[in-house]
Amino acid sequence: MGPKILVSDFDGTLAYDDRIPEAVSRALTALVDSGWDLILATGRIFASVRPHLPSLPTTKPLILYDGARIVSTQGEVLHERLLASATASEALRLGWEAGLEIQVFGDEEILVPPGDGASTRYFRRVAVPIREDLTEPVVDNDVYRVIFYGDPGRVRRLAEHLREGLGAAAAAVTLAGDTFLDVLAPGVSKGAALERLLAATGRPERLVCAGDHHNDRELLLLADLAAVPDDADEDLREISHFTFPSASKGGFVDLVRELLRSDPFIPVVDSEAGQSYS
Repeated sequence: MGPKILVSDFDGTLAYDDRIPEAVSRALTALVDSGWDLILATGRIFASVRPHLPSLPTTKPLILYDGARIVSTQGEVLHERLLASATASEALRLGWEAGLEIQVFGDEEILVPPGDGASTRYFRRVAVPIREDLTEPVVDNDVYRVIFYGDPGRVRRLAEHLREGLGAAAAAVTLAGDTFLDVLAPGVSKGAALERLLAATGRPERLVCAGDHHNDRELLLLADLAAVPDDADEDLREISHFTFPSASKGGFVDLVRELLRSDPFIPVVDSEAGQSYS
């Protein structure tokens, strides 16, 4: 029996409101105990993932920054691909007056304009290093990603504007949710990062990928089984093979049950919850 890998997005897929439900954590432990490997693929930086690692039974590399960085569970950088400072600055210039909040991802820190916006409050709440000195649409160094956040209509309009203004050869522009627009180095995605990892180990016997937004699309297209929550983007539901209840309901447990049910392993019982995951 060859290796089996589950690759999952974090927010909105297995976690909700910055929390992994205990039932999901127990289910993932049962899955790993049965022979599966777990890989996390998220837009988060390591600082905001690290507090959740005790609830995630994985020793495998973490795909972070929406694929721009791969690190070990100890935070050692294994691979990274940065967005050129000139391209990041041009993206900022094109979106500076769009009426959206701006986040620039540096090396384990976030750069934002001054002010007490939702982005600033969120990063303070999760104890992510933050600099509030982005006073003009210019960055001096290469960065990992630029994010625009806010009204969905403005986000979609800016996405088209950036795709036209930057070009695919200079940047990857993708929606990371209804209210998030992501600008990355060309060719960067969660799927591309996973392909890089698999190139070193070989494709597993079974590859399952789970996600809920456009930035998970490339990941899902690699999977033998693509799984999405029932509140995922419509175009992701169309390419999925399995749908589970939303993260707000702890629905990731249903995916784990399905994977254990389809494997020839002895049922694993969660003694604390009194239920079987097979």
